[in-house]
Order: sequence, then C-alpha cells, then structure tokens
Amino acid sequence: MTDKDYKDLIYSIIIPQELPQEEQNVRYQPLVDFLQTETPSSLYRFRECNENSISAFDQDQIWFAPGSEMNDDFDALLFLDRNAIYSNLERSLTSFGAEIPNNALNSFPDDIAASVQAQFKQMSETEIDEFRKQLHCFLVNRLDANMPRIEHIIQSVLKFACFSETIDSAAMWGYYANSGTGFALAYDFRNQNYTDCTLCEKRFLCPSAKIGSLFRVIYDDVPFDATGYGTWLLQYQIAHDMVPNKQFANLSSQLSQTNPCPDLFMSSKIILHKSTSWRHEKEWRMIYSCNPQIDGHEKFVWAKKRPTAVYLGRKVSPLNEKLLRHIAVEKGIPVYKMAMNHVQSSYKLVPRLI
Repeated sequence: MTDKDYKDLIYSIIIPQELPQEEQNVRYQPLVDFLQTETPSSLYRFRECNENSISAFDQDQIWFAPGSEMNDDFDALLFLDRNAIYSNLERSLTSFGAEIPNNALNSFPDDIAASVQAQFKQMSETEIDEFRKQLHCFLVNRLDANMPRIEHIIQSVLKFACFSETIDSAAMWGYYANSGTGFALAYDFRNQNYTDCTLCEKRFLCPSAKIGSLFRVIYDDVPFDATGYGTWLLQYQIAHDMVPNKQFANLSSQLSQTNPCPDLFMSSKIILHKSTSWRHEKEWRMIYSCNPQIDGHEKFVWAKKRPTAVYLGRKVSPLNEKLLRHIAVEKGIPVYKMAMNHVQSSYKLVPRLI
C-alpha cells in the first residue's frame, strides 16, 4: 500500500463515541486487513547499553513513553487552528436570537443550561447584546487559559513505543544506539501478536491486561489538523472549570451523552503523524492501553513481548557483547553483529550472524 493510500485509510476511519461496538469493528476492519498483510516480518527497536535497556531485554519488556519524552518536539502534539476556533465562537455568539442554540449549551449541566435559557428569554435586546459581550469575554479567557493544556494533552498522557523497518541504517544506530555501541531487538508483530496479552483469550476480562495497537507512521509536510477534536476537548475542559470537582463525575456522564467525543480514533491519528524530515526512520508505533487503575498514571509503562533476535552494534564493548549474547542464549534467539559493507558501495551496515 502506498503512503497516500495508507494516509487515506487512516483518515477515513472515524469512530463517534455513540457508535455501537459492532459498527466500530466494521470501520476498523480495513486497518486490521492492512496490518494483516503489510506488517513486516521484523521491526527493530534500537537501544543503548545501559542497565534499564539490558534489564528490559532480559525481562522481555517493551517500555512505552509519552510524546513529551521523545526527541521530536512535535511528537503527539495536538495542532489547533486557533483562528478557526475564535471565528467559530464569534459566529455562534452572533447567531443568538430569542434563545440560545442548543449546541451552545451542550457542554453545560442541564440545570445550568435550563436556568440560563430561561433568563435569556426574559432579556431585552440591549441586555442580550451585553450578555453576548460578557459571554464572549468569559469564553475567550477560558480558551486562552486552556488552549496550551489541550495542545499538549495527547503528548503528555498517551504512551507509545517506536520501531523501525530497517536494521541497516547507520543513522538509526547513531541516533538511538549510542553511535553504534548499543544494540537492537527484532520483534515479529504479525497476526496482531503485539504483546503477550494481545492474543490471550481472557484479555477483555483481565484487569491487568496490557494491550498494544500497532500503526505505521504517517510523514507529512504540515501538522495534522485536529481542530474539531481539540474544540471538543476545550468544551469539556471549560465545563469542568465551571463545576466543582465533586460534581464533575455526574457532569462527565451527562456530557458523554449531550456532547460525545466526535472520534475515538483521533488520539491515535495524532500520535501517528511526524514531519517528513524523519521519513528515513521508516517508523512504526505501538500505542499502549491498559486498565487506568493499574498504571494509567505512570509516566513510563511496559508490556511483555519476547524479541526474535538481537543485533549488536558494530562498536559494542566486549563486556556488553558478552552480557547480551548470554541473555540471547538463554532465550534461544540468534545474535547478529553489525559490520561495514565492504562489498557494495553504499552507506548501509550489514548484520552478520555470530
């Protein structure tokens, strides 16, 4: 599948919150079919030789981190067209007639909405105009206060792990394996075998299940526009700011009915986008999900998955090589060591079985 076809596929998947589960599965099916046929036999994760990375290899752990911890400032950043949001606000306020439109009240509790609507009907035109000005000032202030938080919410909350299609890239070994002194692990994610929990029959009943969802990264010259989704998050946050915390649980349930999420798949779309300047990494990402009560608030989380091979950097130290080879023998997986390509005129490294 071409990059454009894949991008169109991802964009075509829209999952409104109120959509029945059966219909959600139907809409996800083209992506499932893509992953079934297009997932490479091996995806590679480059690591430095440090205690944490070697221990994770030994324990069959894939660690996940939020976008705020990645080396790209734009990773998982939610892009909002601020001018469009303010323009939409202006149009909504000027549309007020004898009563406030329902869509302007969806983000408020029923009792507050009914009270405001009743008072609004008793106002004169002069009072309505003054009300518009005050409401505009209030909403602009709330937008200004919440916009930076919303832009970074996906970047700070959702966790993912990064993999590459290529093992022979000198750039990847330089970036992520400490200039070729580290190692890389190969994983086979075909048939949706993403983590040990993914294929478990009890995964939907197990409170400690750790599930991964795999996607190919989309490279583009412009950020992905998530203004509609961001507007929904802003409405939700402004409503939260207006209600005491102890009452927000009830409000949250109500909002999910009156103003449901327009696309449950949107957060994944945001995570999948990167600038074309990173295209050479040929990246895939696994997004982590679990029961929030288990480790939903941890900054770094892990899921269990055994690698299929280990690749040693060309300049790995003798001590680290010995340790990594010992772990590989225990797991019964092959060990390769990267070497310069002296046969063909290229800048690609070659793996050699040892």
